[in-house]
Amino acid sequence: MSDAQFCDWARKGNAYRFERPTGAERIPTLVEFAATALSMRSRGVQSFWMTRLQAVGQQAVSELVARVPGMSQLARNFVVELTTINRERLLHA
Repeated sequence: MSDAQFCDWARKGNAYRFERPTGAERIPTLVEFAATALSMRSRGVQSFWMTRLQAVGQQAVSELVARVPGMSQLARNFVVELTTINRERLLHA
């Protein structure tokens, strides 16, 4: 799977299991859902969480995932890549 295909696949994650307005035309993506939830908080809370998200880099994710017992390298790579893509999407939502 190419990087572009992986990004396209990641964008398809949606929030169908979460409550949404009655009659909504489409199910929001998980990133849209998270951004909407964050927008309902105070500026201070928003700033806190965005700062925390910015501080978590790919190296930290890789190190954390490496500690998961029994996970294959392929699965580790998948988790790190998906987390990195979604982090960027959240930072730019």
